Amino acid sequence: MLGRLFKYELKATARILVPIYIAFIAITAISRVSLEFQIDEASPLYFLSGIGALIFMLSAIAMFVTTAIVTIWRFYRNTSSSEGYLLFTLPVKTDYIIISEFLCAFIWSIVMAVVTFIGILLMILNLTVDDITISLSYFGNLFSLFTPDGIKAFFILIANMIVSTISEIMAIYCAISLASLLKKHRLIFSVLFYIGLVIITNTLDALLIQFISQNNIEIYNVATDAFTYDTLSFFETWNYVITPSIISSQTIVDFIFVVFITAIEYFIIRNILRRHLNIN
Repeated sequence: MLGRLFKYELKATARILVPIYIAFIAITAISRVSLEFQIDEASPLYFLSGIGALIFMLSAIAMFVTTAIVTIWRFYRNTSSSEGYLLFTLPVKTDYIIISEFLCAFIWSIVMAVVTFIGILLMILNLTVDDITISLSYFGNLFSLFTPDGIKAFFILIANMIVSTISEIMAIYCAISLASLLKKHRLIFSVLFYIGLVIITNTLDALLIQFISQNNIEIYNVATDAFTYDTLSFFETWNYVITPSIISSQTIVDFIFVVFITAIEYFIIRNILRRHLNIN
């Protein structure tokens, strides 16, 4: 049943999002072509030289906003509006409903990130910057400049981004579920509950990190005191300044905290949908 619910949600959202992603790639390709035109600075059409990059950024923002609206609206409609009444009459566990909605939102977040990455590659590949032509081999050479710890930090950062995405989705769902307990103005209260959750969790996280950092500040300083920040390249900054903070115990504690908060939000959602469902 979980597979069927997920398949249904994926198809329902794909009808809207897939055309948008295809349009983004097409717009990116057109924008990339516009960068090839060399327009003299004295020409009245010189402003067109940078319009491709502007269109790319605007289309990326539009894609992000649309993905967020579609995935959030699907959960709201299925759990807090009268249109979702039929869903809860099905012989299916509440957990399956939550998981199917979450998986759909998470997968589209991943797809959007991949599409954005492809778009960035289309915009910068074979582009000459400071006498260097950016290519796939160029990226391969850059990767070799990372230290082993720098590479480890990169993957830790990716893992944190994934967990943060999961936490963000769950926070939104939790806010919508809390607002569903009310009879009126649920959309407005969903936003307010979300803001409240963000403020509370970020405050607790900041206090926890501050407490942990007091025990690690000397170690961090030893790793960075030997360098002059003004003369560091990007890779030196990553390898010797950013990496120590990423692989520190602070990151581990923050990771555990985010997982803990996400679990609490999930059980809040589950409890509301199982025992306090209020669809009207």
